[in-house]
Amino acid sequence: MACKYTHAVPGCDGERPADEPTPSLTPFKALCVGTIDPRKNHATLLGALKVIREVHPNLNLHLTLIGNAYPGADDLASEITQACERDPGLEWIQGADDTELDRAYRECAFTVFPSLVEGFGIPVLESIWYGRPCICSPDGAVGERSLGGGCLTVDVVNPKELAAAMVDLAQKAELRQRLTAEARSRSLRTWREQAAEMVGIVAEAQNRFQPKG
Repeated sequence: MACKYTHAVPGCDGERPADEPTPSLTPFKALCVGTIDPRKNHATLLGALKVIREVHPNLNLHLTLIGNAYPGADDLASEITQACERDPGLEWIQGADDTELDRAYRECAFTVFPSLVEGFGIPVLESIWYGRPCICSPDGAVGERSLGGGCLTVDVVNPKELAAAMVDLAQKAELRQRLTAEARSRSLRTWREQAAEMVGIVAEAQNRFQPKG
């Protein structure tokens, strides 16, 4: 009995969002979802945003961070708070509920997930679920999630490369549209679909190995 591995996207159950027009691009809205934890690499993302502000001062890019502060990451949380105070185009939302998260994904043009170490990389697939291109690492679990299209992989420890990727997605409509099409074409399952398949596998196993009378 073969068991096929497929991706189920936590928090994305029910019907997948239908193709939608590209969200308002004035300003370009970028989204980063993840706990404010050093391994999520927000410090490099802040560095990339600083590069963008210096090299492309006329690029109207708004970056939203969604995630709660990780215990013990006070210095990083303070750094982000201060960056938000300096840059009106940077926003940090804590305690976002499902409705807020859903709206943020629908309103953004693309997402950025510069995490260094992940067990799975849920935000990458959430972004793909919503048909939003995702900038992420080509390595590890995150790199595995990027396979299949819809992602722009870069060296996420290099703020200049990360900045260049963000600028490319903001300025190059053809690139953004191609990655959006790839994201929307990827086959992803809801938890209900995954659970239904698992029930079928268990039922088949029970029937196969049930003692014969």
